[in-house]
Amino acid sequence: MPKNVQCPNCKRFLQVSDAYAGKVRCPECQTTFAIGVAASSAGGAGRPEASESLQPGEPMPSRTRATSPDVSDEIPSQFGESRFEPSPMTSALAKVALGACIFTSLVMAGSEYFQMRLADRMIAGELVPENELTSNDFRHRILGIINTVAFVFSAVCFLIWFHQAHTNLKALGVVGLTYTSGWAVGCWFVPILNFYRPVQIAQEIWRQSDPAMSRSADSAPSSPLIGMWWVTWMASNVIGYLAMRFSWGANTPELFRSATIFGMVADIATVPAALLAIAVVIAIDARQDERGKAASGMGRSGMADR
Repeated sequence: MPKNVQCPNCKRFLQVSDAYAGKVRCPECQTTFAIGVAASSAGGAGRPEASESLQPGEPMPSRTRATSPDVSDEIPSQFGESRFEPSPMTSALAKVALGACIFTSLVMAGSEYFQMRLADRMIAGELVPENELTSNDFRHRILGIINTVAFVFSAVCFLIWFHQAHTNLKALGVVGLTYTSGWAVGCWFVPILNFYRPVQIAQEIWRQSDPAMSRSADSAPSSPLIGMWWVTWMASNVIGYLAMRFSWGANTPELFRSATIFGMVADIATVPAALLAIAVVIAIDARQDERGKAASGMGRSGMADR
């Protein structure tokens, strides 16, 4: 089983086998330090002595191989060995897609307003021309398709960013995450679970992206912004579902008008949900960028002190 050890110089965590004893080199600041040397001395030869030196870039001597089959003769790598690198393209795509969803929702709401006015004329007893009814139906169907495509595209782009934001935590040195990056996406598609698990993972991403790099990030406060986003997101989905169900039985001008109003409210409710989603993307990206810069600065200062 792997264990986490902390570099005494830059304080970054590395992951090594729990059976390993010897010297390791931190890939961040290149400091070499020993772990478990005292314990290995009692077990016999085969471990490097504490006085031995290991230059940066030099491989471990072959005699430092441990007896356990899962121990490598190479210097153990840092947990999350890839350095954190911001992904502005992923974030920008998510924000643009969410913005497009806002635009098409507003256009759809405008179309529904004109459709409501058309229903009012029918309720008032006016004989509406057939070509006007056909034109309204065609316009509304086309805009509905465009709005659906924009919604699906924004959802895909947001999930790509969500996965990337969770993956970034490992590169930032975070250990002991509750869920995997794959599950951060998969939970959205599990019935019942998708009512609460995504927001729990979003809050964990927020806490573990703390620029203070606290070792007890789980005790950090949750984000009110993420809470507000989730409430508006769930509300817009519930209203949209009710509007769809209501439209199925709209076989009179009065019911047709009521269904149109439900649809207009659902489209308008999508706007604050998407705006808050954009705010969540911006806020988490900023926290991770700041934490990444803090970690890089710590590593550089550690090398300068050597």
